[in-house]
Amino acid sequence: RKLLVLNQIVIVVFNGIMKKVKYKLSILILTHNRPELFKRCFKAILNCKPDYPIEIIVNNDSSDIDELYSDDDNITVRYYYKKYKKLGDVYKFLYTKSQGDFIYYNEDDDYIKPCFFDHIDYKHDLYIMNYISYPLIQIHGIIKAMALIDNSNLTKLEFKDYLKYHDDTQFQLGQIVFKRQLVEPFFRSNYASCLEFDYNLFKSLNVTTFKYIKTPTWCQTTDGKDNLSFKYLNNDKRYPTI
Repeated sequence: RKLLVLNQIVIVVFNGIMKKVKYKLSILILTHNRPELFKRCFKAILNCKPDYPIEIIVNNDSSDIDELYSDDDNITVRYYYKKYKKLGDVYKFLYTKSQGDFIYYNEDDDYIKPCFFDHIDYKHDLYIMNYISYPLIQIHGIIKAMALIDNSNLTKLEFKDYLKYHDDTQFQLGQIVFKRQLVEPFFRSNYASCLEFDYNLFKSLNVTTFKYIKTPTWCQTTDGKDNLSFKYLNNDKRYPTI
C-alpha cells in the first residue's frame, strides 16, 4: 500500500511539473491528405534540435497521416482532427490550443531549415524570414524587390511602411514568427475567418520592433498546385515557380 501511495505522489508531482512547462515557441501545423509532405515538414522541425521547450500542435482534417513524435525532451507534440469549413477557423483553433510565448504557423507543404532556431532570439515582437514573391519581382524588378524586403529592427511607423510593399499577393504566413499577445485582438475580430486570413493577421499586428532574417530559414512550395486543404485554394495561381 505504501508503494501505491508513493507512486500516486510521483504521478501528482510529475503532472505538476508538466503543467509548469513554459514553451518558448508553438509551431502549429495544418495538414490535409498530404502524408508525405507532412512527414517532411515534421522531420525538418526535429532536425533543428531546439535547446529550449517548444510544442508542435498538428491539426489533420483527414485521417491519412501517421502520428509522428519526438524523443527530444524539449519537444512536446499534440494531434487534433478537427474539421472546419473555413481555413481561418483552423488557424484560430490551433492558436487556442497553443501555449507558447511565440507562434509559428507551419503549413504542411513548407518546412524549416536546420538554422531556423539560430535566428530567433525572442527579443522582438515579430520575425520576418527572407521571402521574395514572384509578384513583387514582376512589379519592381529583382534588384528593387530584394531591396524592399531587406529591413531589420524597424520602428512601428517603418513597419507600416513595410506593409505598403506586401499586399495579400506578396506575403506568406510561413515567413513570420510573432509574439503571442500581438494576435489576440485579431482572433476576436471578424477577419479571422476570411480567405485572406494570413495577410489580414499580418497587417493587424501592433508591432514595435521586428527583425528581418536574411538567411534562408524556411522553404515554401510555390507552384500554386498544392495549397492546403480546400479545393478552391488549389486554383491559386499567384505563386508560379520562378
